[in-house]
Amino acid sequence: MRQAFATGFTDAVHRSPLVVVLWQVNLLYGAIFAGLAATALAVTLDGSWFTRSLLYDLDPTVFFALYTHHLATLKLLGAAAVMLTVLYLAAWVPIYGALVASVCGDEELGIRDSLRAGAGVVAVFLRIALVAAAVFVLLVGGIGVVTFIAMRLARQAAAPGYYELAVAAGVAAGVLAWVFCGAVHDHARIRCFATGEGALRSYGWALGFVLRGGRRAYLLALAVSAVGGLVAAFYQAVGSSLSTDWMTGVVLSILWGQALLLTRSLFRVWIFAAGARLQGAVSEP
Repeated sequence: MRQAFATGFTDAVHRSPLVVVLWQVNLLYGAIFAGLAATALAVTLDGSWFTRSLLYDLDPTVFFALYTHHLATLKLLGAAAVMLTVLYLAAWVPIYGALVASVCGDEELGIRDSLRAGAGVVAVFLRIALVAAAVFVLLVGGIGVVTFIAMRLARQAAAPGYYELAVAAGVAAGVLAWVFCGAVHDHARIRCFATGEGALRSYGWALGFVLRGGRRAYLLALAVSAVGGLVAAFYQAVGSSLSTDWMTGVVLSILWGQALLLTRSLFRVWIFAAGARLQGAVSEP
């Protein structure tokens, strides 16, 4: 696991052009959504308090006020968000295919060849995504139901600390389940690309691989997720200290946000590269 953790990071750094492409996809989605949202606010609520507030600060209370006084505008924003989210998720299917093709292939495999290989597995990757989504809903939904029941029982018992313990246990179990489902999904895509197996067979193999503790696949996913959590906490700590009341602060805040997106793209390549190393699916030069 340690070797895959370190070597996967090295593989991700060597594929920096792919990392930049992933970052550009996120940047394009964010720019399009921000532009549509700003246009909707400016056209329908020109010069209003909502426009002045939401264009510079995403305060949740503003959305409640928008729902109360301008429901039509909020529906327009919601429809635009749903449409862009669907397009965004659909675009990531071939992109993940290109990512898996890159980490399973030669380091010299270019972006164009990776994207071409990714386009060839769109159908099977989409089926794997549907299976993974169903498993995620069942697992996390089950944890949510159990947590809700435990919270109600703790409230009825009126024992000090039991309610907070139930909430904490539910959140912890949910996070662990999220990491588990992500690890299985990633290994299923790697297995599918490396062997050419179908969606169900690849997902079933990946599920058994992670459950059996194959080469500590789950621990590797937890380790990468923990590093990602530390990076996110560091980003939040620095970002909250940047003042957006002056132009330089706004520019620094934007640049800091882009640094986070670039780091997240690196982490995605890192996770797949480490998973490919665990499965032995990497083509050595």
